[in-house]
Amino acid sequence: MTSAPKHKNLNGFTIIELLIVIVVIGILAAITIVAFNGVQGRSQDASIQSDIRQIVQKTHAYNVEKGNYPRDLTELSTIGVRVAPNAYDTSIQYNLSFCYSTDDVNRFAVHALSRSGAVYMYGSTSGKLERYTGAVSYTGSSYTAFCSLAEPGTTGTSGSGWTGTAWRPWAGI
Repeated sequence: MTSAPKHKNLNGFTIIELLIVIVVIGILAAITIVAFNGVQGRSQDASIQSDIRQIVQKTHAYNVEKGNYPRDLTELSTIGVRVAPNAYDTSIQYNLSFCYSTDDVNRFAVHALSRSGAVYMYGSTSGKLERYTGAVSYTGSSYTAFCSLAEPGTTGTSGSGWTGTAWRPWAGI
């Protein structure tokens, strides 16, 4: 009598099952990376906004003490500002600017470019910190254009950003 061939009971996964698991893991990883980048960008934007508020508060305190707003980097460096350099777009030179009015000593503006690509501006007349949603061009001395948008009639007193030595004490570098 001949017996039927015995099949071994093999436990394991087929190639299709393994491929499906790999695809699902890849999709989950992609979702996680996108979510992380969004959170990181929002935290950089929040840091920029906080830095601008700090600059504004310290600038107002300087005005109360001295009777005028800072007019150059020397005066600006005495207000004790510290900013978070990792939040700024360091691929361009003009990533943080303080501007003042040549006509009115009580008017100034601050503009900053976040690593996320967002541009934030503060103008002393409006007293508002706002996100700029227009086209951004950083060629030449274009930071003065942002100063004029935030506070008409202002001109830049700085534009060296993190690449210039004047801003490095603010960043603790």
